[in-house]
Amino acid sequence: MIAKEEMREISQKVFQIFKNQYIAPEKNIFEAIDNLSLRDLAGKCSDFVSAQIESKKVTKDQVEQLIAAEKSRVKTFVVYQLGNSMISSGVGCGLYDETGKNDQKGIARQVNNYLFGLCFNPNVSLENFERFVDYLLMLFEHTFGLDDGVRYVPSVAVFTKVLEEERLKEYWMTHKAAIQALSLRAKKKDVRTFNYVATYEDDLDAVYRVLDQLVG
Repeated sequence: MIAKEEMREISQKVFQIFKNQYIAPEKNIFEAIDNLSLRDLAGKCSDFVSAQIESKKVTKDQVEQLIAAEKSRVKTFVVYQLGNSMISSGVGCGLYDETGKNDQKGIARQVNNYLFGLCFNPNVSLENFERFVDYLLMLFEHTFGLDDGVRYVPSVAVFTKVLEEERLKEYWMTHKAAIQALSLRAKKKDVRTFNYVATYEDDLDAVYRVLDQLVG
């Protein structure tokens, strides 16, 4: 078992790498992942995938759907590992401070500053509104035994595993009208994960209702 001191040191080193590559140069991690190509994701195996498409053993659409789901997984994995501060079966990087031996969730605060200050900030790019709702659409909670058959639903408890509740409230109160004015439901866009597919048309209203409940 890794000692607490060693875990803290590893977390601080991992965060420092992320900070140097994304936070300091103000590089949006979601945009960077969206721009990854098949070769970026599959390396030398991308030639094999292309050959499979050429031979019609798989379709281009099937490959693109898998790529979309993989990009969603990378986004949620990176943000969760860095930003959560929970202590359960493991300990999130977010529990620790960037330096020193105090566990005051300093990394989690910096990750939230980065997400709300850059990645979701409409003053940087209006596309960040969509990055915000896309991220929430990737975080649906698995449900059991619902009579209506819905298996994955939006949940404040899941949203706030990384996103600070007060920051999320403030963001929604500030930008709700602007986001809804975009009429995103009219876009034929889906957000794919390996467990489910969420669509703007069918699922955005449920996300909005959860956010409305959060702010009371």
